[in-house]
Amino acid sequence: MGKSSTKFLTNELQTSYESKGNFMPINLGCDSQYQKTLSSLFSTATATHEIRDTSLDESYLWPEEEKILKSVSQKRRWDFVTGRKCAHVAMATLGIDSAPILSGDKNEPVWPDGLVGSITHTSNYAAAAIAHKSKILSLGLDAEPNEPLPHKVLSRISNTEEFNWVQNSKGKEIS
Repeated sequence: MGKSSTKFLTNELQTSYESKGNFMPINLGCDSQYQKTLSSLFSTATATHEIRDTSLDESYLWPEEEKILKSVSQKRRWDFVTGRKCAHVAMATLGIDSAPILSGDKNEPVWPDGLVGSITHTSNYAAAAIAHKSKILSLGLDAEPNEPLPHKVLSRISNTEEFNWVQNSKGKEIS
């Protein structure tokens, strides 16, 4: 497999990379404004990609990845496939040849040698961030719907100051 290449087209980011020995065009399915926001959360050594779409494009999966999806629900299939697509596009952005991203014992992504990364997915949204281990030791990415947290969740994940700030901000425009 050859090196990945990236090219920018009018208002649409289009990436091409060689996958499984074939030159495969990728429509990133993401507004470039959002992509800039996601990438701004990480150092320049990290490649990111996100998808805000409900379509399911399984053409990015390797046979080893497809085997993981034997008997899963349609939602789990979308989460896995779209998350892996984001990861493969991010790998291509770093100039890394495409390779399977398998799952560990707890369904966590098992990154190809020399890479660290994170995949997240929620309602019609998936994203991935990837970097070379030689440049970034570890990274994490999580996304949740932009909705108020249930009281029990908020009290478990926030300290007293944060909890009070959220409670006092309800109904107010926060900038």
